[in-house]
Amino acid sequence: MPGIFRTTDLHIGRNPTEHSRKRYEAIPEGGNRHSLPEELSTPNWINHRNGSGDVMGRLWWNRPSVTIRTEFYKPEKGRYLHPKADRPITHLEAALLQGFPHDYKWVGSKVQIARQIGNAVPVCLAMVIAGDLYRYLCASDPPALN
Repeated sequence: MPGIFRTTDLHIGRNPTEHSRKRYEAIPEGGNRHSLPEELSTPNWINHRNGSGDVMGRLWWNRPSVTIRTEFYKPEKGRYLHPKADRPITHLEAALLQGFPHDYKWVGSKVQIARQIGNAVPVCLAMVIAGDLYRYLCASDPPALN
């Protein structure tokens, strides 16, 4: 496995094709696959008008993030385009959205680290759940916790 990386080392992205770059550039702030001109879209995207509009979508600056999944670096999988820049979010940005600290240590390949980020429970949510669980267990008076 590759060496240890800190979160701040993860500002890495894809090397998109020219066609993908044109798609990214054509999607406005808050837009998605429905914003694409026909020549940059696909027949499936054009014909599929119901369900999720998040495919090839841009994240918003002023709204909560969508769920960060394991393939967040592929905008064709969801709303994972940077809010302004014409690119998908990086591993660094996804890790920060999940609440990981800048000095958190990661081990593995780019794909393995993406899986770790996407499979994680957001850090703040995990802390709240753990705190509530601890208080519940303490209130039930098991001898090992008091």
